[in-house]
Amino acid sequence: MATTQRIRRVILVTVAMLVTAAMLVTVVILVTAAMLVTVGDSGDSGDSGDSGDSGDSGDSGDSGDSGDSGDSGDGGNSTHTLSINTAGNGSVTPAAGEYTHDHGTSVPLTATADSNWHFARWSGDVVDTTSASTSVIMDGDKSVTAVFELDTHTLTISKTGNGSVTPSAGEYTHDHVTSVPLTATADSNWHFARWSGDVADPSSSSTSVLVDSDKTVTAVFDVVAEKNEMISVEGGTYDQQGFSHTISNFLIGKYEVTYELWHVVYNWAVGHGYQFANAGAEGKDGTAGADPTDDSKYHPVTTMNWRDSIVWCNAYSEMTGLTPVYKSGDAVLKDSRDDNGTNCDNATCDWSANGYRLPTEGEWQFAASNKGVTHHNYASGATADYDDVDACEEVAWYSGNSNNDTHPVGEKVENGLGLHDMSGNVLEWCWDWYGDYPSGPETNYHGAASFSYRVLRGGSWDFNADYLQVGYRYYGGPYYESSNRGLRLVRVP
Repeated sequence: MATTQRIRRVILVTVAMLVTAAMLVTVVILVTAAMLVTVGDSGDSGDSGDSGDSGDSGDSGDSGDSGDSGDSGDGGNSTHTLSINTAGNGSVTPAAGEYTHDHGTSVPLTATADSNWHFARWSGDVVDTTSASTSVIMDGDKSVTAVFELDTHTLTISKTGNGSVTPSAGEYTHDHVTSVPLTATADSNWHFARWSGDVADPSSSSTSVLVDSDKTVTAVFDVVAEKNEMISVEGGTYDQQGFSHTISNFLIGKYEVTYELWHVVYNWAVGHGYQFANAGAEGKDGTAGADPTDDSKYHPVTTMNWRDSIVWCNAYSEMTGLTPVYKSGDAVLKDSRDDNGTNCDNATCDWSANGYRLPTEGEWQFAASNKGVTHHNYASGATADYDDVDACEEVAWYSGNSNNDTHPVGEKVENGLGLHDMSGNVLEWCWDWYGDYPSGPETNYHGAASFSYRVLRGGSWDFNADYLQVGYRYYGGPYYESSNRGLRLVRVP
């Protein structure tokens, strides 16, 4: 019995010891496993570094810790510099300058143009270079620039009538507020009338337009008038009543100045600083300054004096882009009223200028006599002297056939140079003072230095045949107007 109890105690102690040993082994195993798990995790981290494979060993696992600095190589915790700039006139948000941002930050950008400028584009690594509102991703140092450009506008240039414009007609693109010079040049027998559109001076053929928006400008050309042709006369030497006179080449009107032509120029002139003593009339019975009529617009202009004539010539020159020839001192003569009469009478003529003027007496007779071919006592273009009625009536309107009236220019037979009405219809003002002829040869003689009267030539509708002679001289005060006085134009080629 005692032995049996002793065996039981031994067995119980043994079992207890075995259980205790098993529990100790279990603890050791669990602790070891836990340590292995911990070391293994460290080693995996190390895999993300270059030496992660060696993380399986304990010491190399420490190397795995340096894998954290591998994270730093990805820039996870780094910062970058953003430089924002502008080119042209405008602003940006954020304002131009340098900024520091964390890696991977998306920075919104907005560009706003100043007045009369526009956003053109972003330069640099932005999401959308064409949009004023965009963004930049900060994955490195970045520099971006908002580019602004000045607004542009379309200038359309056109013309109506016969003439040319510079720049030529068409469409042009200009920067905002560009000043563009404009020039209009009329064709022969046309004149520049005005610019339509927003130009600096609509009445000047040379002006400019400020392109501050889309603009359209038009040069308007008007026909001057019918029957304003010029004939070219080759110069030469002829006998002008006792002295040899050499004449240079010149152009002369095929017709006497019609009232239609006078009226067009006169209306332009009074709108451009010119002033006249007389407005001119349509033939013998026209009303001074009235609009031309269909029946009589081609009658010669009358009822204007010598002073009116030279001022009108200047206006015609300026209107058609030629250089006026008559001056008072250094100023272009623009006033024929009585209170400016002295300046008119003392006017000088620039013989080299290409504008319109009155003929000298020598030029008039050279043309009327077909360069000296027609005898002094013939009407211009006549086949016999002034005593021959038929010969006179073929080429001239005078008291014998005019029915006491002026007639449309060009109805009678032309002379050898193609000129009409050099004799008859109306007397024609010449440049010269009426004075004695020179005693010897002359070249381009311009008349006496001064006198009281100016020369008139050619006879008129109310004069008899004597006055039709190409060599007959007549005269009148420069201040005197009449229904039997008109003019014919000349100018240098």
